[in-house]
Amino acid sequence: MSGGETGALKREACAAIDAAADELITFGEDIFRHPELGFKEERTGQKVAGAFAALGLQCLARPGRTGVKGWLPAGRPGPRIAILGELDAVISPQHPFADPATSAAHACGHHGRLRRSWPEPSAFWRRRPRNTSRSATAARCGAKESCNTWAASSS
Repeated sequence: MSGGETGALKREACAAIDAAADELITFGEDIFRHPELGFKEERTGQKVAGAFAALGLQCLARPGRTGVKGWLPAGRPGPRIAILGELDAVISPQHPFADPATSAAHACGHHGRLRRSWPEPSAFWRRRPRNTSRSATAARCGAKESCNTWAASSS
């Protein structure tokens, strides 16, 4: 991808984020207020899966029990781009928004990363018909412990 194409893609990604700002803030706040510990992220996984489906990501899968994986194929072989996010919260009973039953809280910022990763596949998806690169995009979210396994998988 040339420097001009990269700049155009960055502008498209920023425009996608700006256009969805209110929705992204609501999405991130909802995840923040409903923390789930690693490999127990049922509600969060369902919410992310719904967001990916709304973007039109294909081959939606649920790896690692609670993870979410969406696939945006390029239509030809070549390198892949991965956009990763983490679903899990940490145990932090003193956190002001800790879940009273589990002591889980998003004190680590994962909810913010999920919020930021949502529009990124959208920019690639809109660009796909005229994309001359050989890249495919995978958006994968799950517990931090499962990310290494996913990164090694081919689809």
